[in-house]
Amino acid sequence: MRNLKILVADDDGEDQDIIKRFIDEGFGEGVCVVDMASTYDSVLDFLGKGTSYDVALFDLNFGAENGIEMLKDIRAKEYTFPVILLTGSSSQETVVKAFKGGASDYLDKSRLDGEVLVKAIQYVVELDKEKRLKNKAEKQLHRTGKLLEGAAKANHILLTCSNFWESLESALAVLGKAAQVEAVCIFCHGAKGEEGTLKEILWWGRRGRGSPVKSNLLFSYKEFGIDEDALSKAYETKFVRYRDIVLPQKLKEWCSVDKLSELLMFPIMTDGKKLGFLGIGSETKCLDWSFDELAVMEMTAGSIGGKMKLHSDEISFRSIVEGTSSGIGDEFFSSLVYNLASSLPVFSANFVEVMGYQNDQCKVVAGWEGDHFVTPHSFPVRQTPCEEIVAGMLTYYPDNVVTTFPKAKELIRLGIRGFAGVPCFDTAMKIIGCLWIADRFPLVEKERTLAILKMFASRAGAELERKRSEEVIKNMAYHDALTGLPNRMLLNDRLKMGLAHAQRNKRIMAILFIDLDGFKEINDNYGHGIGDLILQGVADRLTQCIREEDTLSRLGGDEFIVFLPRISSVADAENLAEKLLTVVRTPFYFDSQMMTVSLSIGISFFPKDGKSASTLLKKADEALYLAKNKGKNTYCLVD
Repeated sequence: MRNLKILVADDDGEDQDIIKRFIDEGFGEGVCVVDMASTYDSVLDFLGKGTSYDVALFDLNFGAENGIEMLKDIRAKEYTFPVILLTGSSSQETVVKAFKGGASDYLDKSRLDGEVLVKAIQYVVELDKEKRLKNKAEKQLHRTGKLLEGAAKANHILLTCSNFWESLESALAVLGKAAQVEAVCIFCHGAKGEEGTLKEILWWGRRGRGSPVKSNLLFSYKEFGIDEDALSKAYETKFVRYRDIVLPQKLKEWCSVDKLSELLMFPIMTDGKKLGFLGIGSETKCLDWSFDELAVMEMTAGSIGGKMKLHSDEISFRSIVEGTSSGIGDEFFSSLVYNLASSLPVFSANFVEVMGYQNDQCKVVAGWEGDHFVTPHSFPVRQTPCEEIVAGMLTYYPDNVVTTFPKAKELIRLGIRGFAGVPCFDTAMKIIGCLWIADRFPLVEKERTLAILKMFASRAGAELERKRSEEVIKNMAYHDALTGLPNRMLLNDRLKMGLAHAQRNKRIMAILFIDLDGFKEINDNYGHGIGDLILQGVADRLTQCIREEDTLSRLGGDEFIVFLPRISSVADAENLAEKLLTVVRTPFYFDSQMMTVSLSIGISFFPKDGKSASTLLKKADEALYLAKNKGKNTYCLVD
């Protein structure tokens, strides 16, 4: 983990020293920048200096200020760094107030040690990082979505407007606003024999007359300072970028723009004929276009070039628009493959997620075959066309694909002849999936097919990344980082749900409060690394003993909770306790060292011992201490 900037708000000098020592011991002395604040005013002074803190530690009882109220005020001032609240109590009420106030975590000062503090800091910093990545992905998704929506509208205009120039003018205005640039233009090549001459220029400018203008004056690329040799390469590279373009004087009066800081040129072609270029220009700054956005603009250039042909495909394109703008999650992916198959049209369309250590497995997230959706399933990619796609290739086999891939059983089963697919990327340009279509007839129109697939794939990749980030953050928020078990927050949710069911159905529930015997000695003698392995081993053994409907949770340290939402009698819980005692009593072996731990277990029952989660946990805790006092390695019920 990189060097951290930490703000500590605590008015107790001794506590400040202890916290500083714990941080230096855990991360290395001098590695972290730690600012100590003894008053709320000094907290505001530190924040006013503009320091970007990675995490803050706030004392609950902070002089005249209440730590939670101070936290609420900080959040109201739009400071978003994660905050760990240091409390003298771990009561349920305090915990709830802390999280409602905007805390990322809380720690009980009475149980605080260096290991716990360092792990808590690492946990909230990593959680905050995941949240920021998710926000970044969502912002990129929003920007790409806006551009994609604008491109879809522009293409819709091209398809539905019968007047050629009116359709282009309207399309440029929509595309320019969606791309948030100062200029969008179409450079139309001159007649045959007039090499380098521009027959027409259609120009939309944000600062112009409010609508596109068409100039019939003859220009050459040279007048724009554009190198024609470099421009010709755009037909191979898909686009070319120019900097500091000065417009010809006779064009300035038309568009109210003197120069462009950046101009992207996308070739306009149809059936191999070079018709001109679509230009996307920024007047004030050079923009950082993503791969997905470039693909959208490339697609738009292709649509302009094939306007007359695409006009006859109006119904198909409406399906494309619907498929790339509907819903999120599973609903979106199902809509995507259905509309993709309908718009091309083809027999089968599939979106698959790349799985496996070496990208050797794919999972069908959503698929359409003929007249029905495909049940999600996994399949090996080797010796199938998907192997090329996950390697980063645009794959297009217009006919006889099974001749090239004779072991692609699914393609053979479906009688597939034509196949095309493209990879899906995340914001780090890592391949996370692929989108492919297949038909029982040969495929035609390679460029159009791949352009449509890339448009779908850009949206699909962004949605898959958003879904993955959401799942990671949700898992981190509700599970213990060391053991992977449900944490206190998830346990409380399940206790609340279980109590509601038990009260409604008059069931018996049980809570087993578990503490490890001898764990401290192992930590002291062998170190926290071995201690962590013991905790993970105990968690695995306990998990094997409970039912699927039961919950095993780690509260922290060496404390665990087993929640039994439905039992027939007290004996069920006692039998489980005996089983847990036995399974954990078996020695652990690490580095040829034999280590043994045992359990002390306290058991409470609903409704006999209490009717609320907090009461049942408290009673189980009291029974646990009875077990400790009886010599440990046993269980006790509530007196």
